Parts: sequence; C-alpha cells; structure tokens
Amino acid sequence: MVRAMQIGTLLLPLTSMLHFNQAFQYLALASQFLFCGMVAGMLFVAWRRGRIEAGVMLLPFLFAAAADTIETLLDFLSNTHWIPAFFAPHRYHLGPIEYSLSTVAYLVFLCSLISVILYRFVHVSKEEQRSSAELEAARSVQAMLIPTVLPSTKTFSLDSAYFPINGVGGDFFQALPLKDDSMLIVVGDVSGKGLQAAMNASSLVGALRNELSHDPATVLSHLNKVMLGATLGSGTGGPASFATCLCARIYPNGKMTIANAGHLSPYRDGRELELAPDLPLGIVAHIEYEQANFQLKPGDRLIFLSDGVVEAANGKGELFGFERTQQVSHEPARFIAQTAQKFGQTDDITVVSLYFVAAQTTAPLLQSHQ
Repeated sequence: MVRAMQIGTLLLPLTSMLHFNQAFQYLALASQFLFCGMVAGMLFVAWRRGRIEAGVMLLPFLFAAAADTIETLLDFLSNTHWIPAFFAPHRYHLGPIEYSLSTVAYLVFLCSLISVILYRFVHVSKEEQRSSAELEAARSVQAMLIPTVLPSTKTFSLDSAYFPINGVGGDFFQALPLKDDSMLIVVGDVSGKGLQAAMNASSLVGALRNELSHDPATVLSHLNKVMLGATLGSGTGGPASFATCLCARIYPNGKMTIANAGHLSPYRDGRELELAPDLPLGIVAHIEYEQANFQLKPGDRLIFLSDGVVEAANGKGELFGFERTQQVSHEPARFIAQTAQKFGQTDDITVVSLYFVAAQTTAPLLQSHQ
C-alpha cells in the first residue's frame, strides 16, 4: 500500500499536464486524506506493538494532519465558491511572518519529531556503550578459552587457529601437559553466541583446570555436571544451553585414550577416527561416556576442529562439508581454518593440530647429532 501511494504521488503531477485542473485538485485532496490516514494508522499500529516513539508522535501528527486537511478543504471549497469566502482559512501575522493554524500544528509535530530523534540518539548511544562493555568483557573471557601460546614438548608439536565470527563465541580448547609427559587435549563448542556462550565456556575451562582426574571419560562426566549447573544457574529463562566436547589423552609412547561428547571426531593423517556418538554436555545428568583407545605412529598428525569448518557455506548455500574437510585434514591448522573461512564462514572456526614424535626415537637422534 505504501509503494502504491508513492507511485501515485509521483504520477499525480502528470494530470496537470493534461489540463485537467479540476481533476488534479480532486486527486490532490484525496491523496492528502489518504496519506494522513495511512500514516496515522501506521503510527497507531506501531504504538500498539510497544513502540513508544510512535505513541509520542501520534497525537501531534493527528493535530497537524487535521489542521492542514481542514484548511486545505476549506480553501478548496471557498475557491470553488461552494461556501462563502468568510469560511476560508484565516492567515495571521507575527511581524513579517505569516502563519496559520496548520503552521502551529506542524511546529508541534516537528517538536515531537525532534524529541523522538533525541530519544533514539541517547538510547542508541547507551546501547553502543553497553555493547562495547560487553564485548570487552567477552574478549577478556575469550583469552581464557583460547590459549595464545601452546605447550611444546619433545614428543608433541602443537599449532592452532581460531577465527571467531562475531568477536567472541563459544568455541574453546585447552592443551595441558601432564606430569607423566602425556598431553591432555580438550576441544569444545558451547551452543549460542556472544557473552553468554563465552561465559558458559569459561565455566568449563575453569573446571577443567581444577580437574584432578585426567581420564577422558571422567573429565567429560565432570564437565557435564558443570554444564548442567551453569544452565540451571543462568536464570535467563532462555533455551537450555549445551556443549559438544572432545577429550583426548596422548601418552609419549603414542597410546591415545579419547572420549567424545557429541563433538566432531578428530582426523588422523586424513582419516576420521570412529568414535561413539555420545550426547553433548548439559543434556542428561549422570551420563557415562565411552572411551576409545588408539595407537599413534611416529609422524602421525591429529586434527581437532569445531563444526565451523564443515558448516562453512558459500554464496550458493553449498556446505564445505566432510569431504572437503577430509581433503585438507592433513594440512596445518591455519591452512584448514583459512580454507574454510574463504569458502564462507558461518560460525566460529577452531582447528588444533598435534604432530606426534615417538619419545623413544628422540634419544638416538640426539646421540647422532652429538
């Protein structure tokens, strides 16, 4: 209806070129009535839907529209001699300035419009300040979730890449060297976006750093309790949050114990490891996660990643998918992340790469070097 009104208003002056002066006057008067009624209706509907600004502007607009419409109608009727000239709109003078009742009404409407603009400006400024503070807090939390420096040992070489889509997200990973020279790798993705997802992820990371057990299945069971507690204690009233998580412990001799809570399985030298599809964290209480054991060989590369890689989509809606992920899974972490990002990032992208060198092979190499 608005588009039709705009087109009609643009075409209205063409009637004057056809020398249909009477018809032009009728159409101009009708379009004014229609315009005022349409705008008043739109303001009323917006006000009923909770837009305070529309309610502030509604009465001043009705006052201005009624005053201007009455003046236009009286002026038209007096010019066509349908009513005596006595009823024509009166003009007032304030020094050299001529004004009428409709002028005063429009000034009132203009003041309401300015007040709404100022209100929106102040409101938007406060929202920007709040968003900036929230983003800064989220970045501080994110520093806990994504380590900037990865541990390096004579047995394991680690590298990672993290590309958030909105400054901060729910992806997290930790690489913790243990006293027996084994490495504990935890990679996860909390549902949702923004500060709330980052806060839930930080709860998991904090619990992980205080975790006494390094058994992957036990670690996931404890994190599941933390996730359930974070969801119940949030008090937001929104949908329940959950997290996918993968925990792997890799020993210096190449033995790897791994448990999965609904996360993507890692890749070993271009092949996806087969793991039991257990439920994510925060879904069911008292769940026992299943462990799987693998034996790594010297030179093996493990790739842990978030679903932001496989769910990357191009402009045609085509997903990056598991096949392309498998094709690049033997590459370094940054290369995999950048490839998915260039394809079309739709979510946070996290990739962690671990290169294994057997501990027993390092001693002969050092001796030969000496």
